[in-house]
Amino acid sequence: ACIAVVLSFAGTGTSPWLLRVILFVMGFGVAAVFLPSQAAGFATIGAERTSVASTIFNAQRQVGGAIGVALLTAVISALHPVRTVTGHAEANIHAFHSGLLVCAGVAVAGAAAALSVRDSDAAPTMVRHLRQSAAGAAADALPAEGAPVNSADSRPRQIG
Repeated sequence: ACIAVVLSFAGTGTSPWLLRVILFVMGFGVAAVFLPSQAAGFATIGAERTSVASTIFNAQRQVGGAIGVALLTAVISALHPVRTVTGHAEANIHAFHSGLLVCAGVAVAGAAAALSVRDSDAAPTMVRHLRQSAAGAAADALPAEGAPVNSADSRPRQIG
């Protein structure tokens, strides 16, 4: 949200290098958000459900990005991104500034919604599934010495 507000002050005289630095910081910030959010989202998912969780997470991320681009495009288009000044086409910087400010507002609203989730509401969903190594899972699958092999045969078997 802060980067969008900063970009909303950029004009036609803004240095391209300043814009590059701002956009680099924005890209770094996006990477710094998505990786921890994915790690936190998968922290309580068992190995057998990881593929489903990954699909849902990526679908939500793609839909969110598409909605963001559609919102920005709608605002800019409504304010006419190009205008004619003395017979020449010129970018309507106000349309782009307004679009960035709307996106910043949506980001702040999303952050406020996320911060409104109480820990006590989320606690029941935070059941940690321990992941076993393949050797540990195989050892757990074997019956203990002297234990019945299956439920139909409860007598200990003697081998030899």
